[in-house]
Order: sequence, then C-alpha cells, then structure tokens
Amino acid sequence: MTKPPTQSSSNVDTQTTNPCGKKIVIVNAKMNIKWRVFSRKSETYTNCVLMRRSSYCSLEMRVWRLLSLGTWFDANTLRSGITLGSLGIQSRGPPSIPASHSLVIRARKFDSAASKSKGTDLNSQSKTVLLRHKDILQCPWNALAMLLFYKWHVLKEPPPNFEDPAWANQPLFHIDPALHDGELEQFCGDIYSEFVEGASHGVQRFKYTTESALNAITDALTTSKLLRHAVSTAQNMYVTQRSLQNGHCADVQLANAGFRSDIRATTYNVPRQKHSVPQHIEEQIFPFVDTMPRRDDMVDQGRSPEQWDTIVRFCNLLKMLRTVLLQDMAILCDIPFYRRMLRGTAVFSSDIFQSIQFVQSTDAIRKHSWNSDFLPLVENTPSDSRLARVVPCAAFTSSGKKLTEADATISQVPIAVTPALIEPVGGL
Repeated sequence: MTKPPTQSSSNVDTQTTNPCGKKIVIVNAKMNIKWRVFSRKSETYTNCVLMRRSSYCSLEMRVWRLLSLGTWFDANTLRSGITLGSLGIQSRGPPSIPASHSLVIRARKFDSAASKSKGTDLNSQSKTVLLRHKDILQCPWNALAMLLFYKWHVLKEPPPNFEDPAWANQPLFHIDPALHDGELEQFCGDIYSEFVEGASHGVQRFKYTTESALNAITDALTTSKLLRHAVSTAQNMYVTQRSLQNGHCADVQLANAGFRSDIRATTYNVPRQKHSVPQHIEEQIFPFVDTMPRRDDMVDQGRSPEQWDTIVRFCNLLKMLRTVLLQDMAILCDIPFYRRMLRGTAVFSSDIFQSIQFVQSTDAIRKHSWNSDFLPLVENTPSDSRLARVVPCAAFTSSGKKLTEADATISQVPIAVTPALIEPVGGL
C-alpha cells in the first residue's frame, strides 16, 4: 500500500485562513439571530489550532463549536443544560439513517421565554442526536473524547462518583474565567470572544453552520412548514426531535456529519469505526466505567431505575468514546503533519499514546480507512502560516522536559520519511 505523501515545513506557507466565516441571514426562517457559515478550509484550520493549543479552554471551545455546528441548541442550553448525566449513547441512529451508534444529549435545562409562554413541555424537547462525523477534525465525538481525556487523565480531576446522585448534574462546560485562554484570540478572531460570551453569560450572537450543511438546512426550511414554525417560535435555534434531529430532516443530519446531502444515494458510513483497538489499551482510558455500581446495590440504597439508566447510558458512552479516541489518534499519528501538530500536547504526550502497544496498533487501521480518512486528511492539510506559531499550552515532553516556544512550533519539528511509527516526543 502506498504511503501518504510526506509534507515538509514548506507546506505551511503565507496563506491566511479566515476563521470567522461569512455572516449571513437565512431568509426562509423568521429568526432574530444571524448565522456564521464556515468553509471546510476554515473548519480544518480552526480545529487544528484548537487541538494544537491543547489547553482546557481550547478543547472546551472545540466541543462547544462542534456542538453548535451539529445541533440547534442555543448558548444557554450549551452553557448550563448539558451535564454529564445528559450524555449517553444509543445503539442505532435516526430511523432514516442506519448508523450503528448515535451520541445522545438530553439537555436538562432550556431557557426559552417563547417556549414557556406557550406551555411547551421542555423535557420533550431536550433530546438531540449526533452521528459520528465523517472527518476526524470536525467530529464532535472526537472533540468530546479529547476533552474528557484531558479532564480526567491530564488534569487528574476526580472521576464521577456514581454513589452520589449529584454527579449527573455536573455541567460539561466550565464557566470559570480563570480557565480562559487569551492566546486563542490571535488565531481564532471573533469566534473566541463569542465562545467566552456564550460559556460565561449564555450570550449568543450567531448560530454556526458549514457550507455543506447550509444547503440542506435551507432546503429543509423551504419544504417543511413544521420546521419553519418550530424555528420561528423558538427563536433560539432549538428544534424538537420531531422536526430535525430524529430523522424527519435526514439530509440535515447527514450534512452535519460531513456527508453530501445533494446526492440521493448518499449513505452513512464511517469506515474507521470498524477498526478494533486493543482492549488492554482501551481499558486504560476512563477505567472507572468498568467498575460502576451494581443495579441491585443502587436499589438497596433507594435509588430509582432512572438514575441507574443514566449511569449506564453515560458509561456506555465513555466506553464508545475511548474506542473513538484510539481509532482517531491512530490515524492522525500515522500522518506526518498531524503527528507534528499533536507533538508536545498534553493528550498526545500521555503514556497511553506514547506506548509501544499504541504505536503498533496504528498500522492495522489503514486497511479500514485509507480512502475515507487518510487521503482526505492529507489532501486538506491546512496551509496557514499562523498555525506554525501555535504553541501547546504548558507544552512538555514525555520525559518531563519543558519545550521552548521554538522547539514546540510545527515548522521546527523534523518529519520522518516513513510515518509508520511515532517518534517518541522526548527523543526529538
């Protein structure tokens, strides 16, 4: 099998990418909010910046951004409505899209004066479904997996205590200003300040979408009176599962997962999810999910069946996300540019991804993902000169040696001609 072409540092040229997208108004929906539309090029650049920076803020911002792109939750719902207990997995996708699994978010809170005034049952509107994205960089599953890995494996925050019901109410996003990362402003422009406003105050100035999803959204609004009514009523981009997220607008869901909605024969297929990763490596990530309390013990403690179901959904999601993280990292680390991009980041520098067992597992995934993952990543390698100036937050090597700014820049990292093995970070 032919290796992907090797990029040299000259590929990072003087080209500049606009991370802020284009501002538009969608005429078909009566909304008070405007939209930002992002090209694939700007999406690739922004996700590379956020992954390269690898601060808690940048990883949170990436999750926030991709959830805003892939769902119609408003800023208040993202800020306070998505808790650990609201996250789960279901065994198949929407009825019209035969996916094997879908990430489910059951938002606990939703602030909408319009919905409250009409007596809407908020609980019936709080569920949204996310498919695994065709592209690794744009995938909310990957972003969520990296954020939670950073939270529990890098920062060493205590994992959820399932014996205490309060675990389920812990917000996914922090709102502590001390966690903000001002370095991102020079690379991300206005969208960084919008993230800070949303995370801190629930302020939403724009709704985000991609160029590929815009056509599907416009067509859905044109053909569905129910969808137009729901959007105009909510005014905050939140839509019930009946109208958007559960199969009635399947083209929108496919477009949000990176598939072309204008091709009638388009089917949902993510080949990299077929790759089996070594179980002994999987079990090192989020190990607490393998020791969750027994149902009978919880019943004896007076806990409800719903509380048990919440724990099971969350633990099953984490088991899926650790597989997702290993699959995606194996692909990224096998391509020279993205291996350089991840070098010095806290996630990649962890013992799990520096182990010989992980390195050996990267070869096997190529046969599943050559055309679908490897080649698109190489063909769409970002070429913005600013990316070479992004330094990982608290950059360090696996040996514990602090990297200097010059050492940590992408342009200074040597590239191996054969990318089959990952160079130990501390050995460069």
